[in-house]
Amino acid sequence: MKQKGFSLLELLVSFSISIFIFYLFSTFINFSIKNLSLIKKNEEKNSSLFLSLEKIKLDVSKAGMNLRYSDGSLSVEKKSLKIKFAEYSTFPSREILSGQNIIYVEDSSFFKENREILIYDFLNREINKIKSKGKNFLILYDNLKNTYLKSTAEIFLIETIDYKFYQDQKVLKYSENGGYFQPLIENIEEAIFEFNEDFKLLSVKITINPSESLKFTYFAKNLFLSKERY
Repeated sequence: MKQKGFSLLELLVSFSISIFIFYLFSTFINFSIKNLSLIKKNEEKNSSLFLSLEKIKLDVSKAGMNLRYSDGSLSVEKKSLKIKFAEYSTFPSREILSGQNIIYVEDSSFFKENREILIYDFLNREINKIKSKGKNFLILYDNLKNTYLKSTAEIFLIETIDYKFYQDQKVLKYSENGGYFQPLIENIEEAIFEFNEDFKLLSVKITINPSESLKFTYFAKNLFLSKERY
C-alpha cells in the first residue's frame, strides 16, 4: 500500500501557518523587550528623581546649622533656593582685633579662598570673606568690625548650596559654593519652592508632565532651633 505525501496546497498552508506563528512570537518578544526597557528606564528615572529629592531634603535639614542665626540661611523664591550652613570651624590662636583683616587660627586646613566665614562669640557676630590663607592664618577682604576674645570666639566656614529651575531647559540645577550649576533633575515641566516661615517647612513640587506631579515637604530643623541675636 502506497503512503500518500503532502500535497503542494497542504505544504503551502502549513508553511503559512508556521510563518504566522513565528511572526506572532517575534512580535511578542519585541514588545516584551520594549516594555521591559521602558519599565527599566522609568525605574532609573524615578530612582534618580528620589535620590535628587533626598539631596534637597538633606541640604534643607542643614540650613542654618552652626551659624547661630537664621536670617539668610534659607532664601526661597518660586523657582530658586539658597541654603547656607557650616560644617567646619576652628578657634582663633590670638585675639581678633577690630579694624584688622587678618585672623590667626589654630587650623586653616578646611578653609578655602573666596569662601564666606562667620566670626562669632556671645556678644558679636559678622560675616566676611577669605582673600587668601596660610597654615595658621586667614586674610580677609574686609576689615573686621568687632573685637573677639580668643577664649570665646569661633570661626565657621560657610557652605552655600543653590538650586535653580531653568524653564527653557526643563532642568533643575544645583551649585555648591558659587561653582557651576550642574543638572540635578532633567526633563521636567516645572519645579516650585514654597516656604512656611511659621513652621519652617519647605515644600518642593516637581511637575514631571501635565498629568503627573510630585510634592514633598521638608522640615528645616536648624532654623527652628536657631537663636536669633538681631
